[in-house]
Amino acid sequence: MTDQHLQPNVDRFTEIALWRKVVFAAVASGGILAFAVLVCETGLRLAGYGDSQSFFIASTDDSLAANPRFAYRYFGKSVPPRDTNWVLVPAVKSPETYRIFILGGSAALGVPGPDFHFGRFLEVMLTNACPDQSFEVHNLALTAINSHVVRDIAQECAQYDPDLIIVYLGNNEVVGPFGPGSVFEGIGTNLALLRMSLSLKNTRLGQWLTSLAPNASGPSDWEGLQMFLQRTVSRDDRRLLRVYDHLRTNLTAICDYAVAAGAKVLLGTVAVNLKDCPPFATSETDTLPRIKEVADALRDPTASGAKWIAKLQDALQSWPDSAMLNYLLGKCLLREGKRAQAAEAFSLARDLDLLRFRADSRTNEVIRAVARNEADNGVQLVDVEQRLAELSPSGILGEEYFYEHVHFNPEGQYALARAFLPSLLSTLPAGMCSEARSPIVSFEQCCRVLALTDLEHRGILKATLELIDKPPFSDQLGASDRRKKLEREVARLEAAI
Repeated sequence: MTDQHLQPNVDRFTEIALWRKVVFAAVASGGILAFAVLVCETGLRLAGYGDSQSFFIASTDDSLAANPRFAYRYFGKSVPPRDTNWVLVPAVKSPETYRIFILGGSAALGVPGPDFHFGRFLEVMLTNACPDQSFEVHNLALTAINSHVVRDIAQECAQYDPDLIIVYLGNNEVVGPFGPGSVFEGIGTNLALLRMSLSLKNTRLGQWLTSLAPNASGPSDWEGLQMFLQRTVSRDDRRLLRVYDHLRTNLTAICDYAVAAGAKVLLGTVAVNLKDCPPFATSETDTLPRIKEVADALRDPTASGAKWIAKLQDALQSWPDSAMLNYLLGKCLLREGKRAQAAEAFSLARDLDLLRFRADSRTNEVIRAVARNEADNGVQLVDVEQRLAELSPSGILGEEYFYEHVHFNPEGQYALARAFLPSLLSTLPAGMCSEARSPIVSFEQCCRVLALTDLEHRGILKATLELIDKPPFSDQLGASDRRKKLEREVARLEAAI
């Protein structure tokens, strides 16, 4: 055989040998890098650098407590939200206990009265229905968080033997961490990279590397919703498509964590104040005189809305994306008893609001779709939006259940608990509850058990007044009238104490 015939084989062997060297070098480099990372991480931990940013931390009495530093990963150290949820969860669940975790944002937390969140009403109802059963209801919700944050909390919850996870979130998907209307941590464009970044921040090495980065130009202190006044997002903003996609992925992951842990999931749609919460920001200014004229006329509760309907509809031909014109049209239609049309106008006004502090129609559509897709895995949809609307006197969600835009008053907390109760009872093992006992406890009975007195209610109302005394609430249409109404209720409660 000639050298010419041997040359192709020699070249092939040379090429294989070269690739082996490249692969070996890459593996060796990767191993060295991994070892270096491990050494750095261990060294930083031994030196006491950084913080644990897991949601749960060990307490002194064989229990788990909520970590006050958990939010640093999402908000930074300078602006943690003020409403911290103090929880204590036994590290080991008793075999006789049915453990429930509640996940979500400030509406789930019970702001402005977290001591009387809907989970406490649920616990009263469950104890009444199942007097021989032990229940743990732990509310792990936090102010200002969205599905990116709740996903991490749910992953940790799955390690602590949950029987049921209740998810009530959606109001902060745009303005919460990584949303297009957020003031925190920039915009999360790629979910995979975002998740990788969050995992890195939970390490000491990641925290050290983050500290080396230039300081962001974000807020230096928590100032509530007024921090977001310049972060308007229109309904046709293409970034919202990413918001809905991230919500879908995060909710699916939350359900998967729960199912893998053997837990059931109740996924709730989000109820918001449609009827009595004017838009925070609207897209047009040319119609302000018309808006003021209609608004002033409607301050009289006996005034007819008929004379304004045609005028508002005519104005909407020129400004179809005006949140305020649609809201006023809803008010006028409701005055004339046209509830279905009014509901449509109010819903559209919410969807067109440029300051997106309320879950919109698409958000609830995503929640319903995820629940349908996960139904075979033990996930149930609780259509809170629909159930509470059906209970509302006008069929449209409003001040009967809300203090302002999304936060429930005590009647709203009770109604929210009632909305979840039937599905919750269906998750319980057979024989856990006596069929002879009714699970329905009246609102008054719940308040007595929870010690929700006039004194406590007055404190919640005062906290609400403090909240709405600042933008964007103080800039809303009819803000002074709503404030005076709350002040009168505070005075009534003080007189009764």
